[in-house]
Amino acid sequence: MDAYRAAKNRFSKRWDDYPGPEGKAGQMKCGCEEGTEEDAPYFHRLQWDLANSYYWTGEYMSDFVFFVKQWHPLIGMFLCHPNHPWDKKERLMMFLASLALTMVPSAYIADKHPDHKQVWTVFLISIPDTIAGVVLYQLSILETRGFCRMCACCWQVFTHANILCLLAVGALATYLSYRALGPDVHWSEMLKPLIIGKAISYLAWFPLWWLLPCQLGFRSLWNYEQAEEAKRRQGSMRASSYVGRTGEEWRTCRSCSTGCAIQ
Repeated sequence: MDAYRAAKNRFSKRWDDYPGPEGKAGQMKCGCEEGTEEDAPYFHRLQWDLANSYYWTGEYMSDFVFFVKQWHPLIGMFLCHPNHPWDKKERLMMFLASLALTMVPSAYIADKHPDHKQVWTVFLISIPDTIAGVVLYQLSILETRGFCRMCACCWQVFTHANILCLLAVGALATYLSYRALGPDVHWSEMLKPLIIGKAISYLAWFPLWWLLPCQLGFRSLWNYEQAEEAKRRQGSMRASSYVGRTGEEWRTCRSCSTGCAIQ
């Protein structure tokens, strides 16, 4: 219980509002920029927003570019926010794991289906690679969500263990594939489906994550967050209009037809 209370106390703090006039938009960093200190009063809010929010500046294209920097499986390895819960080390490990796993179907395609590489590449490399990336990404940011924040270290160990297991299995499968194909295997032919499959997966990411519905893709969640932000600002403006008013003025404002009062 003491450990639970300590974890709960740890994650119940550092949720203050962002500083300065820029607020949330001022936290948009990428690449090698210096990150926010962990003892900052808004650090946990920042990590939660990086993992769950797409609305930062209110400008659609600026937010989309920032979204790509944070979530694209290749671009994100170099340009993600320095405080992102899914850090560069985890992204690199996931990239290596996906390479190891897709090496086997790449060798199979090169050996068994040389005349139908494109079709088999999509079904055996691009689609599995996309699915594996989504699953590993969800595991990587679990520490920022709900009860999982109470045991962030456990989830980090669990995620890293899963990635290491995938690396080990992929490396073993790659070795067995090499032995099965024999010493005369042409590495250029074996790797060609892998490279094409990865390229298709990286390009398909853009329309996929832009169009996904139900607040999963960028367009859907950004529009939802924009509407929520508009409601919040409207509520703040209405509430501020009552500051300093007498009871009679308040009743008069509520009965007027301008719509300025909180109903």
